[in-house]
Amino acid sequence: MRPLWQIERAVLDTLGCAHSSLTEPLRLQSASARVTRFENTGTGFFSSINVTGDAPPLPDGSPLDDAYAMVDGLEHGMGFIALFEGRRLSVIEGYALGDAETYDIDFAETKFDVKPWKVARSTFQKHPSKWVTCAADYRLNETVGFDPGMTIQFAEGRWRDGIGKGVSVTDIAFDTIEPLLIATCSGWTPWHRHGPYELSAGACAALVQALRLEGDRLREIEAAAKAELCHGLAEWLAPRCEARQPLSILGY
Repeated sequence: MRPLWQIERAVLDTLGCAHSSLTEPLRLQSASARVTRFENTGTGFFSSINVTGDAPPLPDGSPLDDAYAMVDGLEHGMGFIALFEGRRLSVIEGYALGDAETYDIDFAETKFDVKPWKVARSTFQKHPSKWVTCAADYRLNETVGFDPGMTIQFAEGRWRDGIGKGVSVTDIAFDTIEPLLIATCSGWTPWHRHGPYELSAGACAALVQALRLEGDRLREIEAAAKAELCHGLAEWLAPRCEARQPLSILGY
């Protein structure tokens, strides 16, 4: 185990400042936090955290995603998410925006500037060229490993153990899919759009059926692109559901 690096601590400090009710308990948890596992995924990083001692639990255990950083070597910077188990810090995820790779970045030493998202947004409004947007399309894009950028990914494997082949969709396309997830997947919340969710075999089967029904409905109203999205995702999921493969949904 090791102490938090400066970038990890800065992310937590920024998240605490963005949520006044969490400032003090998150500060106390950060003070006793130790990193048990770190992975540079090539599109960001995952830090698994163990909070030692008697630091108080957070009043709310929802994921936090209000931090952004300009990072040396990344043109469009990174976003960050903090995840909790039992209202105690468990994971810090950093994800690169755009198509940048992070393999060559030493996150222990790199230069960075972390800000709350609302502050970063004002910068983007003044300098639009710094903002990365997703194309408003409904295509499924094949992936291997973690997919960078502002996309939502359906992938083989459990996110903690490694991700295999998958498909990703744009944030806009996911608006068509998310109501079906809410209806079929126990525990799915809007927060999972920005973090990992493990898809059980039962939920997967129900989701496949819902996608096919929604695809048929969309065809009837001539929403062809959305219909193809639903049917395409259903066909990708179906054989993996039947084989009871571990599957994850990975937000940005």
